[in-house]
Amino acid sequence: MPRQILDTAEHWFLESLLYRDGTLEVRLAAGILSEVHDIEVLGVSAGPGRSITVEALSRRLAVRFRGVAAYQVYSESFSRPDRYEPAATGVFREHAKSEYLECLESSTHFPLSRPRSYRHFSLALEDEILDVVAEEEPEFEEIEESVLGADA
Repeated sequence: MPRQILDTAEHWFLESLLYRDGTLEVRLAAGILSEVHDIEVLGVSAGPGRSITVEALSRRLAVRFRGVAAYQVYSESFSRPDRYEPAATGVFREHAKSEYLECLESSTHFPLSRPRSYRHFSLALEDEILDVVAEEEPEFEEIEESVLGADA
């Protein structure tokens, strides 16, 4: 399944990630936008707005990165534009050059240990940013409801 499936929802949330034997599997859920209603924050009205929730009916997606050399997850609240791509947009991104790659190269033996060509990908989700350095583009698979029921 192509990565354009991420374009079918505006809001993706991280549900889980599992790293095993060089493969990172990331599970995402599409947020469902509510109707306009009065929003309250700590008991104070913030006016009309919409909430975004993840529910049983939310679409789910598995993203599998193989040949992973490194990954990091951090809160979207702490993110800032990368100086190499200050206007990057979209949920799924590939970076030819990035501050994350520079960090790996300056703080590890990463450049010495990469006989293969690694690529830097990221997922810009609603609440987290996920950076992954892997050998190849990830696989995308929509998770069917029957599969979700088996996991529960």
